[in-house]
Amino acid sequence: MSSKSRNNAYILAIDLGTTSCKIALCDYHGEFIAYRREEMPLYHHQPRWAEADPNVWWQSVSRLIPGVLGDAGVVADQVDAIGLCGLMHALVPVNAAGEPLANSMLWMDQRCQPECELIAATHGDRVRELTGGLPRTTTSAAKLYWLKRHHPDIVDATHQFLLPKDFIRLKLTGAWATDPSDAGGTSLLGREPDAGWSEPYLSEILDVSPSKFPQIRPSTQIAGFTTHRTIAWGLRAGIPVVTGSSDVRATILGTNLYIPGRLCLYMGTAAWLATGLSGSGEQMHTRFLGATSTFGSAMRWYVENLCEQEADATNYEMAENQASQVAPGADGLVFLPHLMGERGPYMSPGATGVFFGLTLSHRRSHLFRSVLEGTACQIRHILEEREMLDATDLWCVGGGTRCQLWLRIIADVTSMPVITPRIPEAGLLGSAMMAAVGIERFPDLRTVADVWVQPSSRLEPKREPMYEQLYARYRALDDAMQPFFQQ
Repeated sequence: MSSKSRNNAYILAIDLGTTSCKIALCDYHGEFIAYRREEMPLYHHQPRWAEADPNVWWQSVSRLIPGVLGDAGVVADQVDAIGLCGLMHALVPVNAAGEPLANSMLWMDQRCQPECELIAATHGDRVRELTGGLPRTTTSAAKLYWLKRHHPDIVDATHQFLLPKDFIRLKLTGAWATDPSDAGGTSLLGREPDAGWSEPYLSEILDVSPSKFPQIRPSTQIAGFTTHRTIAWGLRAGIPVVTGSSDVRATILGTNLYIPGRLCLYMGTAAWLATGLSGSGEQMHTRFLGATSTFGSAMRWYVENLCEQEADATNYEMAENQASQVAPGADGLVFLPHLMGERGPYMSPGATGVFFGLTLSHRRSHLFRSVLEGTACQIRHILEEREMLDATDLWCVGGGTRCQLWLRIIADVTSMPVITPRIPEAGLLGSAMMAAVGIERFPDLRTVADVWVQPSSRLEPKREPMYEQLYARYRALDDAMQPFFQQ
């Protein structure tokens, strides 16, 4: 640790997720001294549509920051820097004043499937030549094309398209920028390393000016400084704010995938799996194994629609307690967790959720148990397809780790030991790491990750024959449903 660090000084970390915003104050030992979280609404105006209001994101940040500072009793000059990360793929069209011109289409939104097919049919070879691959419904390129075809007035009025964390940083500092991880997730970059935005793709094929996209800067670089608008929250003007990264990149940092062979399962609104290959300094080489379209959002769907009261922490705990009384296998009930299409281990935009095996004997507790078991089966499917089931252990991070029953089911279904780190909110921790390096409190990200990321608990799997039967039924049902998903 650098001698520049001082006592009673902190990093403010922001993690803007799909369904929640989380903010923490982090000391230079990697401990959270204060933490707050707030759920945010999504809007599903039509089936397979999913939008968020960027103004709601900003309002959430505006509420959480003073709350965290108040909880910790921290005054303005004790905050050294701000780090941030955010959900990927969700473009925010803003005008020159930084105000959103429309809701943001989220990564799970499937409405742009026709645009994917049109790009492939009319410009497929050229797009592969320019970017190395065709856009999928998850990424931003097809969504941008959908916006161009259906709302060209919004595209014309847009000063820049920002990613979610870049919108928050713009509000904090007035700085227009993005980082390589968020830019890479758009499918709008050239195929060569450090190529930047593909101007031919944007201008020739999508008919969007490349000037509408921000400068790409390193995630640890100071992008700007807080303005006077943050003084009302208890912050001072002039606090350095780093560029930050996507939530995936920040979570990878917060799990320390610099260590080759370490396997990470992120348990958020969606889930994804990645493993470390090698890395040093700022460079980290990972293998991305696959992602789901819904995961924690399946749990949230259950609580919001099948519990008696509005979704809150108490209802989640109650649902978990009730499901823990149900035997493994949920008395024959199987759940396919494809509530917004599917992207792992295969792409299937038309996939839907399925409860199979319902009888009059099943209760809500069975349904919730089957949601937890079905999502665990999908994780096993991804690991199986990627030949990773012989990995030593599975590091689980994200908000889903608060559900101990879920961790137990994942361990037993995958037959892998589950490790939770000292700080399970790995995206927040990774955001703090980037800020700490940006203000030179640590020499590089590898150094701070080695210090801050430590295991907390280990859950050994239990041999459960019922789960072998459940997984076989899950795979058979999933295969049988594919023709219906494709109609």
